[in-house]
Amino acid sequence: MKSFYNLALCLGALFNAATAIPPEQQGQQPGKFAAAPPVGSNPIDRKGWTVKCSSQASNYPCGRAIDGDKNTFWQTPYGTTNTPPPHTITIDMKQTQYVSGLQITPRQDGNTRNWIGRHEVYLSSDGTNWGKPVAFGTYWGDKYPWITNFETQPARYLRFVALSNVNPDYPWIAIADFVVYNALKYSPPAKGLGKWGPTLDFPVIPVAGAVEPVSGKVVIWSAYRYDAFQGTTPRGGFTLTSIWDPKTNVISNRNVSNNHHDMFCPEDYHSHA
Repeated sequence: MKSFYNLALCLGALFNAATAIPPEQQGQQPGKFAAAPPVGSNPIDRKGWTVKCSSQASNYPCGRAIDGDKNTFWQTPYGTTNTPPPHTITIDMKQTQYVSGLQITPRQDGNTRNWIGRHEVYLSSDGTNWGKPVAFGTYWGDKYPWITNFETQPARYLRFVALSNVNPDYPWIAIADFVVYNALKYSPPAKGLGKWGPTLDFPVIPVAGAVEPVSGKVVIWSAYRYDAFQGTTPRGGFTLTSIWDPKTNVISNRNVSNNHHDMFCPEDYHSHA
């Protein structure tokens, strides 16, 4: 009984000490998410392309997403109409390309209410049969370009589906520039062997991860910066995390705050004879 009493006193002391620690100040975020276009690929010339969107606001037509001008943009309806997601943009590249990735630039006029969150990417050779997504996930919300890379596939058509805004209070999205990448070399997968599945776009860089044993969900985490760890002062005091649910393919994100730690570091264990 005495040992349980002592344990309770120790836990109580630890709790009081933890609650007495003031909240830590957030460290400076990097200028933009650290992402790069696919290696060995170039942007495809958009001359002659046609594009269709599920909806468009007045004066912000679909074609502005591929006009090469980042000061113009395609915008879904807003105001009294507020067309809800999903929002789709379908591009006809007019000929088969070895598609390896894409880059989307959001509005550059300071408006933060049109950033894309959850999304899916599809490829097609005929514009009718799309199959399963080649990539899906959730973007980190900021004004810088979002990049999605995936296993190279020959395709003429690309469809991007915006499933949500980063802020669930806003149903609309906008795209200022849409770039598609073409691989300089392509070799079809060998028959009888395995092949890569879809790319998972996480809103943070997966520094480490674990599988929840009961649900099967995959938990990954970074630090207080979404793409780096800086051992400087002030420290973050929280950890940015993301969860992928393989059953629904939903990738969510969460800030685990005020834990007085900047990330949960995995240990490297070695067995010894």
